[in-house]
Amino acid sequence: MLDHACKEQALVFSLQVHPGMTHHVSFTPYQFSVSFLTIIDFFTWTRDAALVFKALVDRFIQTYDSALQIQIQNYITSQSKLQTVGNPSGGLSSGGLGEAKFMPDGSQFTGDWGRPQRDGPALRAIALITYAKWLIQNGYSSTATSLVWPVIRNDLSYVTQYW
Repeated sequence: MLDHACKEQALVFSLQVHPGMTHHVSFTPYQFSVSFLTIIDFFTWTRDAALVFKALVDRFIQTYDSALQIQIQNYITSQSKLQTVGNPSGGLSSGGLGEAKFMPDGSQFTGDWGRPQRDGPALRAIALITYAKWLIQNGYSSTATSLVWPVIRNDLSYVTQYW
């Protein structure tokens, strides 16, 4: 029974780009069926997105791909916006970076959930530091400073305050 449930969840896993807030990684936390109707809820997960983009950054570093670089930079821009969304965990400087998930359009999720989940900012910082190092080593210091560093700084400030 458990093996079957795990296989079903693996089929539900997906990467989505949402028109309201592009370049978020969204996953289905659960799926259930009611007779002929299947209901799937999608959310933007801070931790899962960071893990996915760390893998994409690693791939990008191994094999330069300009299309992938655009996606990475779009992810960074979207994360910069998400960091400023007030939510039940708080605001940018009052614990809000520990929010586990957001709606696919980038708005706050206000439903019941185990919060805060403090690993998302640390994992996002790891992915972005890896990318920023590549940028600096390849002559894109200004992009690292203007695009990537503000997000990293926010995440590291959160980690030092709440860990």
